[in-house]
Amino acid sequence: MVEISQQRWMAMRDQRRLRWRVTIGPAAAALLIAALWRHDSSPLLLSVAAFSIGALLAVVELTALAHRYGGFDPAAVHTGEELEIAVSRPDVRSCLLPIGVALFVAVAFLVAAHANPAPGKPIFALIVFSMVCSWAVGFDTAGTALTGRWERAIGLRIYRPQCRTYWRRVPSVHVAVPHGSPAAAGRLPLPLLLATAAAFTLLVSAADVHEVWQREAPWTAALPTVRGEAAASHIDPALGSVASKLVGRTVEVRCWSRSDWARIRRARGDSAIGFAEMRGSRIDLAPLVCRPLMALEYHHDQPLLGSERAWSLSFAVVALGHEAGHLALGRDESRAECFGLRSADRTATMLGADATYAWQLQSTYRRLIYPRRDAIYRAGGCPV
Repeated sequence: MVEISQQRWMAMRDQRRLRWRVTIGPAAAALLIAALWRHDSSPLLLSVAAFSIGALLAVVELTALAHRYGGFDPAAVHTGEELEIAVSRPDVRSCLLPIGVALFVAVAFLVAAHANPAPGKPIFALIVFSMVCSWAVGFDTAGTALTGRWERAIGLRIYRPQCRTYWRRVPSVHVAVPHGSPAAAGRLPLPLLLATAAAFTLLVSAADVHEVWQREAPWTAALPTVRGEAAASHIDPALGSVASKLVGRTVEVRCWSRSDWARIRRARGDSAIGFAEMRGSRIDLAPLVCRPLMALEYHHDQPLLGSERAWSLSFAVVALGHEAGHLALGRDESRAECFGLRSADRTATMLGADATYAWQLQSTYRRLIYPRRDAIYRAGGCPV
């Protein structure tokens, strides 16, 4: 058991130190590029959180191994006696594994986000790469600290005078010299201290990440539910009920104020007047869309056909149906547009419009607005 303990701890000691050296460079480079590009602290906070998780896992693993294998008993040899401990050299391929996994996860993120129109996807992929590498760095940092503590706590001084390079395929021979003071390094509960520090850092960084995410994705903010016309950002249950009937499941519709929508557009990097959150079954609408819909729903306001306000209402009715179409049919813009156009009369009727007026709104959009839409919305046409 003593020999197994020596070899296992020595192998882990070498493996973690080499892997740390290999991984720290790419992790730091990716983190630096992402931070300079974004001009905020989110890459650092996410990497710190990943580092803390890795450190916690290392503490758990090495504590379990320490209980299983124990340490070397210095009383078994004489002080000053040299012990040769031969272990296999670190496997370079396993040391490169964290970088390979980080690249795979980053590429998978890019592929998964391909259909998402949000900007900055390469930078987010770089952040993902940095997080995975930081996780490995945290794991190996804590692992190195704990294996080093084992070295001190057992009263050994370990040298490796032969073949100091890691890259040669020859056994690594360590020379361990007991110095007779094993208790000096074991007084502080290092695993507990490391675990506490990592957990505290994780909690702090997670709280900061949540705050950064609120700035990064302002459309995720909590909003009050208001049944009535309101200029402030709110959840509109009446519009949500209409969208739910169009989609066939519960949908939440959010109407945003001018200032909040400007922040959302800056964060998204586009000029959209609405978008659907596919996973959350939510529709977010600009004031340009919500105002005429709320006027129709709560005040039965039916502008004179042919007027600018009637055009705005016609556009808003189809826009609500368009975003509902995304939730029902997917990301294809032409299919969502056709869904919104075909259901425009039904949407307007559910909002309180007269049946004839609702049909005329649909006709207005089909004849006067739809032909002017970008080609991406008209691909394949929209037959009656």
